[in-house]
Amino acid sequence: MKYFVVPATAAFLFAVGASLSAPVQASASRVETGAQLVQSCKSFLKGDANVDDVVGSASCKSYAVGLVSAVNNGREPGAPFEVHRLGPKEDETVCFEPPKLIRFDEFAKVAVDYAKSHPDLLDKPALELSARALASKYPCPKD
Repeated sequence: MKYFVVPATAAFLFAVGASLSAPVQASASRVETGAQLVQSCKSFLKGDANVDDVVGSASCKSYAVGLVSAVNNGREPGAPFEVHRLGPKEDETVCFEPPKLIRFDEFAKVAVDYAKSHPDLLDKPALELSARALASKYPCPKD
């Protein structure tokens, strides 16, 4: 099975760039850390209409769009996706095989739930938290 590989920094930069390029979401806050991702996705899941939750919700959705774009542009449809250079020594890799369609609420719930049992990832890059969360939910098949 052919795996497509994207270093963590490249996928993160693509995700951030894609999230910042959407004019509708210009007011969204930049998501850089796991804590920021969790907070923004909690706002999305709450669905309240106050200003902070609207901005947080937009940030979670923008991040998810950027990440999905990076994944889809870095692999053949249906192929597993690897993120490299994770962990304190940047020597860890995670692999996930996302479904053809993942809803915003599903992505947000996966990220928030994973962070509950892995609070050490809150101060890490958002990509590390999201990649590990997705790998936990949608692991790559064992060869």
